Amino acid sequence: MRSYKPTLVQTRRFMSHFGVSPTQCSQLWILLKVPENGRFKHLLWALLKLKVYATEEVLSGMAGCDEKTFRKWSDQFITALALLSTRLIKWNSRTKSGIHTFSVDGTDCPINEPSPFSPKWYSHKFRSAGLRYEIAVSLFDSEMIWINGPFPCGEFPDSKIFRRNLAGQLSKGEKGIADQGYRSISQLTIKNRGHQKGKLILIGKALARHENVNQRIKRFGCLRQQFRHELKRHVYYFRAVASVVQLRLKTDNPINSLPK
Repeated sequence: MRSYKPTLVQTRRFMSHFGVSPTQCSQLWILLKVPENGRFKHLLWALLKLKVYATEEVLSGMAGCDEKTFRKWSDQFITALALLSTRLIKWNSRTKSGIHTFSVDGTDCPINEPSPFSPKWYSHKFRSAGLRYEIAVSLFDSEMIWINGPFPCGEFPDSKIFRRNLAGQLSKGEKGIADQGYRSISQLTIKNRGHQKGKLILIGKALARHENVNQRIKRFGCLRQQFRHELKRHVYYFRAVASVVQLRLKTDNPINSLPK
């Protein structure tokens, strides 16, 4: 039997709908703890929901089923993808005292304004309600090594989230790289004019790599558009997307590592 290899155009179209290539989709299927009676097409439904995030009337029409069936299986597989993130994303900073081992930043995701209104949800990035997640990226490898959240954007600035959990994971003398939102934290190096040229270049590259990861996450409509489902489900959508992005970072679409 002849093996089938999709063309570049077919692969690009597939990725525009599902956020991964056909090969990565097969890898996800192998890695997943598949829900009982789940089928491969149900994984595609979940990826379609994460990437396109149209209404369920539209998505179920694309999938060729009714809304109830689409909702049942897409939600089950989104949960399975979210659980996969605990296996794919683990704290691994290659601890080296005095050496920068990771970059950290927060990313905001828009949500519908909760009722009653509260300023604790306000995100200055898009001037409406949002949830914030903390992401740490290894400087030595193409991978995320920490995700934390969600937190109400207005109530939890980046520095407060860092102190809450990640600060306690660092070994004595271990350093990270971050932007100006973390300027009050001694465990992190912030870009400023007082640094030597070589260090400025290192910090700039680290922050650029991190922004690349944030952009990959926001390519998924469920995190770029206002979230329309139950707020308690948002973390599952975020972690499901994180699993997909992590797989791509570690396989066919890595980011450049910094010199060790």
